[in-house]
Amino acid sequence: MKDLLYAVTVVSLICGMVSFLNPSGKHEGLQKQVRFAAALAVCAALAAPLYQLIGQEPPSFSLTFPEVTQSERGEAEHAIITRAIETLCRELERDIASRYDIVHPSLKLTVNEDDPSHVVILSGELYGSGRVREAAQYLALMLQCPITPHAEESPEVSHDSHS
Repeated sequence: MKDLLYAVTVVSLICGMVSFLNPSGKHEGLQKQVRFAAALAVCAALAAPLYQLIGQEPPSFSLTFPEVTQSERGEAEHAIITRAIETLCRELERDIASRYDIVHPSLKLTVNEDDPSHVVILSGELYGSGRVREAAQYLALMLQCPITPHAEESPEVSHDSHS
């Protein structure tokens, strides 16, 4: 019984301090969520000694994160960088397609990802048909790296006359 009173008292005091320190803003801020969490904590404090009475271990939870190996971390960083570069390429392709009237632009960027916290774009290649050379110059200025233009010849439209 002593454990039950001690657990409920300590949890209630902690919840009271958190509730007191929680700022109340317009529409009560986080008051409802704090009250709910406090009620859950008090219920858990009430239930924990009861589990000991019936000889079972009380349920618990852990806020620890799983261990991540260096290779898993490297793979995740590589995937994030790859996705970011692909997204950047698609946005730049969309921009230069409208700005320079390029049909089917395709931008390939080469990056140095030795240090995932500082990814550097080393160079790029721009494919498409239209004003590709001008677009490559624009991208080179914007990205501060050399961009090689590869203009594809647009197929000539043939006018066949059938008599």
